[in-house]
Amino acid sequence: MIKITIRGQLYKDEDSASYTFPQSEDKTWQTCIPIDPRINLQKLGCKQCYSLWQNKNGIYYAYYRQLPTRAGADAAMIVALCDNIVDDGKAFASQLKGILDYCIEKNQSRLIDNSIIAASFTPRENKLKE
Repeated sequence: MIKITIRGQLYKDEDSASYTFPQSEDKTWQTCIPIDPRINLQKLGCKQCYSLWQNKNGIYYAYYRQLPTRAGADAAMIVALCDNIVDDGKAFASQLKGILDYCIEKNQSRLIDNSIIAASFTPRENKLKE
């Protein structure tokens, strides 16, 4: 099981990104995720970072990124909730970065293609430990 959410100031016509995959899922797992990714980037004094944490819902993997092409200190983040540990954390983090890059290229969060996100997490790709 992998759930994805994207937060931040991705698009000029949206106050904040509003994308979750799968969309029909209960979103209570998102309560421990920061609303604004700029806060953590500013605290750490960096332009991008990865983080992970665990709670009763599972293991959270996140990639934060400043958006230099946007005004001010706009930023975006992608968070994946997994029910297992990933075998290759570096590859998984790279996969999250690639998905976020894809989403940033869109003009609105409603243009993100769910099938592309789903294809990114086929069992052979995400390499979750069983």
